[in-house]
Amino acid sequence: SYSIQVVRLRYSSLSPTASLMTAKEIEALGKSALQVVYHFAPLYKADPELLALDMEFKLATPDRALFIKQVRPYVQNAP
Repeated sequence: SYSIQVVRLRYSSLSPTASLMTAKEIEALGKSALQVVYHFAPLYKADPELLALDMEFKLATPDRALFIKQVRPYVQNAP
């Protein structure tokens, strides 16, 4: 079980007064992102709670299905 808190700093320039994603779409993205993190964490020998990923996604098709397009880890250089 998890909870997600969404904080909008501003809306898109494509829609300056309303969100482009519904609450349900944001929840689906959050769940998918969590699955992605737990998939990649063992591969990078990382704690899933600390693993930072850059994830590209899109909503497509008439029913706005979520597609994860690409995921890259943020890698920090050793000092």
